[in-house]
Amino acid sequence: MTTANAPWNRILPQFVSPTHQPSVPFIEGQLNIGLVVDDGVVTRPVTETDLLQWRTSIEALLPDAIATLADDTDWRDWQVVHTVPGMELYLAGDGLSSSRMLVLDRLVHAWPLGGVVVAVPSADQLMAVRLDSVADLDALNVMVTAAGYANNQSDAGLSDQVFWHDGERWHHMRVVHDTMTVEIDPPTAFVDAIGRLAAMDMVMAAGEA
Repeated sequence: MTTANAPWNRILPQFVSPTHQPSVPFIEGQLNIGLVVDDGVVTRPVTETDLLQWRTSIEALLPDAIATLADDTDWRDWQVVHTVPGMELYLAGDGLSSSRMLVLDRLVHAWPLGGVVVAVPSADQLMAVRLDSVADLDALNVMVTAAGYANNQSDAGLSDQVFWHDGERWHHMRVVHDTMTVEIDPPTAFVDAIGRLAAMDMVMAAGEA
């Protein structure tokens, strides 16, 4: 059964906590994908009862749901954070900004050498830093702190963690938020990518000398 057979026209993906059901894992132990149904007036979660009535599953509905989301995604909805050079916010205005993490390739046309790091503190918030240079790490540090604060202030917080896409797959970058400090524990692949960025920065500097 596809979304066309359901009694509503639009089914879309939404990030949920790993304990939310029904859902499927996206980043193990951090983010799951649930579904919402949009009847043109209100948006509500797809339930286990819905799936039973429709005789289908999230796995079966998800490809069409992501395709619908992609059609609703416009790269022009990026907003530059002028006080933090290198940091951007994606504001779709539909309550599903964070879900655009699923279609990031539609939003980033020229993929940065160091990949993209994102945060999704709530369902309607997507923060991002594109890593073109080691200097972009300053924006990343600010984003990590901002994501923790936004998640803490949200009535329906999603995650205080950050996630890195290396151009092929997603990685969880573990963040520990303390009362006075924030610590990031990146995967080895991220450290290697930063090393390549540093080398490229040196080459560029030498070329300009």
